Amino acid sequence: MRRVALLVLAIALGSFAQQPKLLAVLELRNKLAQPLRAKFPEAYYTDQVRQAALGSLGGSGIQIISRENLLEILQSTGKKLEECEGECEVDTGRRIGAEYVISGEIVQVGSTVKASLRLHDTGSGALLGAVTASGRSAEELDASLATQVAALLAPLRTQDERIVAPQGVPAPGGGEQVIARFDSDPQGAVVTVDGALVCQATPCSKGVAPGRHQVVMQKERYQRASQTADLQRGSEVVLKLQPDFATLSVATEPSGVQVAIDGKTVGRSPIGPQELSTGAHAVMIDDPCFAPDGEKVTLKRGDAREVRIAARPRTATVQIAAQDEKGNDLEAEVLVDGKTVGRAPGRLTLPACTAELTISAAGRPKVAQKLDLREGKLAELKVRVPKSAPIDPALLAGPGTLEKLPLFSKVILYVKDNYYDPQRVDPKAMELAALRALAAGSDGAVSVSESPLAVQIGGERKEAGNVDSFWKLGFDIKELAKFVQPHLPDSNKLAHGPYADYLLTNGMLASLDPHSSLFSPTVYREMKVQTKGEFGGIGAVLEDKDGRLAVKSVVKGSPSAGALAPGDTIEGIDGAPTGGVPLDGNVEKIRGKPGSSVALSVRRAAWKGTRTVTLTRAIVQIESMHAEPVDGALHIKIDAVSAKTAGLVEKALADAQPTGVILDVRGCPGGLLEQVIQVADLFLDQGVIVTTSGSAGKLKEEKRAQPGGPAEEVPVVVLADAATASGCELIAGALRFNDRALLLGQQTYGKGTVQVLYDLPDDFALKLTIAQQLLPGELSFAMRGIAPDVELLRTPAEAKPPREGDLPPVGETLATMHYQAPAASAPDPAVHFAAQVLAKAASRSRADQLAAARQLAAAR
Repeated sequence: MRRVALLVLAIALGSFAQQPKLLAVLELRNKLAQPLRAKFPEAYYTDQVRQAALGSLGGSGIQIISRENLLEILQSTGKKLEECEGECEVDTGRRIGAEYVISGEIVQVGSTVKASLRLHDTGSGALLGAVTASGRSAEELDASLATQVAALLAPLRTQDERIVAPQGVPAPGGGEQVIARFDSDPQGAVVTVDGALVCQATPCSKGVAPGRHQVVMQKERYQRASQTADLQRGSEVVLKLQPDFATLSVATEPSGVQVAIDGKTVGRSPIGPQELSTGAHAVMIDDPCFAPDGEKVTLKRGDAREVRIAARPRTATVQIAAQDEKGNDLEAEVLVDGKTVGRAPGRLTLPACTAELTISAAGRPKVAQKLDLREGKLAELKVRVPKSAPIDPALLAGPGTLEKLPLFSKVILYVKDNYYDPQRVDPKAMELAALRALAAGSDGAVSVSESPLAVQIGGERKEAGNVDSFWKLGFDIKELAKFVQPHLPDSNKLAHGPYADYLLTNGMLASLDPHSSLFSPTVYREMKVQTKGEFGGIGAVLEDKDGRLAVKSVVKGSPSAGALAPGDTIEGIDGAPTGGVPLDGNVEKIRGKPGSSVALSVRRAAWKGTRTVTLTRAIVQIESMHAEPVDGALHIKIDAVSAKTAGLVEKALADAQPTGVILDVRGCPGGLLEQVIQVADLFLDQGVIVTTSGSAGKLKEEKRAQPGGPAEEVPVVVLADAATASGCELIAGALRFNDRALLLGQQTYGKGTVQVLYDLPDDFALKLTIAQQLLPGELSFAMRGIAPDVELLRTPAEAKPPREGDLPPVGETLATMHYQAPAASAPDPAVHFAAQVLAKAASRSRADQLAAARQLAAAR
């Protein structure tokens, strides 16, 4: 506010010095599509306009409001520049005390990028001038801007000269001006009066000579409208523009079906009016859950048509069995989206697009199982259902807390104030998830029914209230908990300690996202010990495979090398079973003080039964990257982003001086954000790398590339897959959406959020998602992943990999290449293909690389 005060003080000193006139340059609106938008950022070109204005108006007595001062003043008025067009631009300049205002937008016309600028007098609202700078490259646009801004501001270089006089005052050269208002339906039309441009976008108020004038309004995709009007003080001209196109709406039965028009997916039904050209169009069902039905329609100018399509579901059959840890069949319910669809063992007919089902066996935790069904084909599925995990003793200590729910009450306030995406917060869904978790941990004492939502225990039933806010959610959960408490026998775990409170809270958090959760005291204490002290590991990468703890890979030179092998199953750790324990919990048990030993019960396909493998823990040094020449390019493989990764990559580039780089982030789970930014910056000379967006998008921090990176001009191709997550997705996305590199591989994992830990009373802790990371163009990839430019598909097909969510990915896959699965010792075909793309394109242009990839894929 200090700068604002100084600015106001400078304006107020008119009695001591000639009062300066002020010119405000509003932020340019960027109407470009990605990835072009990242190459022509609005903030940069707004500053370029300000710099050109400073150079043009030097010595004129007109001052430019600095960007910082302008934004501070606008903040006090509550204005949002990106939503302010036409008359609002003039009004904004008037409100902040500027005599003149420059506004405009950046648009694409064919292969040219244009910056259209307008200069207004805020006193009269008159348009003083309009210019357009253009260029096919950033350099051309920069040069054109400097010339055009100088031309735009020519009338202001002499402080006393005014090109258009205020209302009712003779202008230089004679003639009186009156203010007339122009508007159109729809708005946003260009206005000319007697052939002279007076307004770039309706609505607007402009100074004109009184009398009869020919007013013409034009808008892209609408027919030209004109009227002869007698313009006097206060006159208003409003013209209706007739569309030069037709509109088409699409409805399906059932709704929610994905629809394509002319081969391009437009969304899920019902589809609102789509503006289309006249002529024939094909409307089709484009949804893996439904057969590809559709129809053709012929549209005429001005038509407003609706197409209704009956969608026929695709179905698939699955033979399903639930089994215990010994392979014995269990009786279990099968659920899809929380609703029972059948029982196991048995044969079920399901929608072919069913991505996941849940197995619920009495006395055991529910198990979610990913599906990859094919229409008309029988799938056989055996799901291992582990025993229930041991409960943290701290959760059962002391009297029950159902009547007060201190954890739930506190956590819900943290969610209300800090959760990153309010649109994901659904109080009704949160209540249902909380009650389901309570029932699952009640040993069958509590059940939950829906429509309406109600809780049953001991033959008694209580319906939930109408929950539509955080306050009502907290109140209703407490009322339902008070109803359950007196019906619980003393032998039930819910009657003891904070167990019920813990279940309700974690259930509620699980409805938000996969990463927000409540840590019990024992788990949190072990975590703090490990983060504060030194601990070792065995050098194995572990994964949860169908409910089993499996070895994914082994680090060379580690304790596991030679003792464990990929595909091994670890069934016990120091005598404790691994079944029913979350992956993180098992990993924590294996870690420990360097030099200490851990005994693992291991099962291998070639062995009869299990064997005990005893390993000595050690500090495992993992190389985060390695580089080697492949087919004329430098293959840089990043396994994880650690504190030294950016330096290692930079050294590899300096040593090799490559003519092309294959940046391989397949299987990379991410790592340190600052290192992620530095790695991306090695290959970028400009553009946004990542934007971190806090609660409701209110707090944003943008990290941009800096010029001078060692590989800015080196052609680069990026390899990614379904295991590319978090920070490594940021690297891939930053290069792809800045139009710097072609992305090959598979859709990435979709981990694009940030979590923090909050300490709670009695050694509990809350892990909550407080922000999301956005790709260039503020694209969210959380729960989506990033689509590759060219998808690489292995033959025979691989099992459908797990991902963070099932939402459509960011970006568009433009080509597909199939390859045969290689032998264990054979070269990696994906790396070989990437090297061929670099060699054939011989260019850092992503478009050239895509063309080369398409030619290579077509030749296979």
